[in-house]
Amino acid sequence: MFTKALMAAGTLALILGMPVHATGETAPEQADGDTKTNAQQANQNKKSPAERRAAIRAMARESLNEIYGKHPQAKEQIQKAAGYAVFNTGSVQVLFLGAGGGEGVAVSGGKETFMGVAQAKAGLGLGAKNSRLVLVFTDKATYDKFVNKGWVFEGQGTAAAKAGDTGGAIAGAALIAPKVYAYQFTEHGLTAEVTVAGSKYFRDKELNQGK
Repeated sequence: MFTKALMAAGTLALILGMPVHATGETAPEQADGDTKTNAQQANQNKKSPAERRAAIRAMARESLNEIYGKHPQAKEQIQKAAGYAVFNTGSVQVLFLGAGGGEGVAVSGGKETFMGVAQAKAGLGLGAKNSRLVLVFTDKATYDKFVNKGWVFEGQGTAAAKAGDTGGAIAGAALIAPKVYAYQFTEHGLTAEVTVAGSKYFRDKELNQGK
């Protein structure tokens, strides 16, 4: 399971060459390339890759439009960012005891990369209806590492957008790691806080074929 927690005094660190503080927990290897679990594969086979891509794109558009409706200034900021990724974690499947996952799409310069996420701990909204996560990358190198190498959040922590402020570089978003901002949705809509549980992001080989 998960080896080193990334949380120090409520701050998350991104495993993209950043320093990591040890806590004695165990963790999986960092995602590298295309990965998929048997449980996800069984569920996703119910729909064709084209149908899944269409559903992911629609979910991403809906999520971004909800953000733009609440934070109009975020539209230009996200469009000018190095890249963004939108994940649906509300229809998660049990991968092993206490775990779940989802899928989504990362976009930079109009280029799509479809991805999956496996989660080992229940975080805010995990498994809840209409739970979604939007990540915004303000640095191209950070985005490229996320897409090409995968990304692991170990441990669990919460970050909040600054009330009455832009929350940093991206309006209404919480800074969850250096150069990475996030919005989170639950069944109640866009939340003020973003909670990231131990999770592993990876490219979805099947969805990226024939797109």
